[in-house]
Amino acid sequence: MRVLLPFLVLFTACKGDDLDTTDDGLDTEVMDEDTDTSADTDADTLADAPPDDVVTAAFPRDWQWLGVNTASADIETEISWPDAGLAAFAFSTGDGDANLGGDWPVWSGAGGKAFLGTNRLNGTNATDVEAMSFSTYVDADESLLPYINVFIDVDGDGVFSPSVDEIWAFDPAFSTSAAVGGTWQQWDALSDDYWRCVFGRSPLGDGTCAGSNRLKWSELVQHSPDAVILPAPCGEAPFPDAGDCSDPDLNAPGVVFVGGQKSGGIWAEWMGWVDGIELEPGGPGLPMNFEP
Repeated sequence: MRVLLPFLVLFTACKGDDLDTTDDGLDTEVMDEDTDTSADTDADTLADAPPDDVVTAAFPRDWQWLGVNTASADIETEISWPDAGLAAFAFSTGDGDANLGGDWPVWSGAGGKAFLGTNRLNGTNATDVEAMSFSTYVDADESLLPYINVFIDVDGDGVFSPSVDEIWAFDPAFSTSAAVGGTWQQWDALSDDYWRCVFGRSPLGDGTCAGSNRLKWSELVQHSPDAVILPAPCGEAPFPDAGDCSDPDLNAPGVVFVGGQKSGGIWAEWMGWVDGIELEPGGPGLPMNFEP
């Protein structure tokens, strides 16, 4: 079973580009020597923040991304989300060569895995999630799709423990081979029955989670009404910097979009895109648009 969840041989982390404060080069004659336009000129040349529903490298909002071992992740213009903009978020796993050694000590060095996550829903009860949808794109020869990992506190202690707690994974391609290459596909994770439990510990109480790979979000929360979304543990999604996991990040994302796996395998040399992500509560009520 593939472990679902989280950029080249060394990871790349989300970081903003420097703002352009270059003079616009216009020579304007000032008739009144007491008039000073320098402040206005500087303000005009500073980059304005995009709308709240737009995510860029310079303005990542509450989103983080990185790639482990041979993987990379970033906002790219090669493919664009058709509903808006000029780009989309791209996952690339690389070759997943186990001999490269890797840059994430929790792993043995095999595989490439790319992550895009947000802490927007951290601390939210699973029953209060009102929207979770996204769009994906893969090339015509691909059968795998980006998937979601949501980190769930089962025992209510506020800390994610791999021996007790659970990862709810939404993976439309895993159960149905539903990928249609060369076109954008939209997924409603609150309605579609593509959820399963990664560890299969059955926090549902009746064995459903462990016994099925085709669940709806409503089924998960029905049997776990006290489930709360927690920050991802470093061993599963190594935010913020794919370090040695000795200092867990309490602001790590609890909802993570993923491409790849720890052991490489069928994900080697895979590439996929995601955009138009809608998560509520905590969002603007509009799909997030990833732009360069």
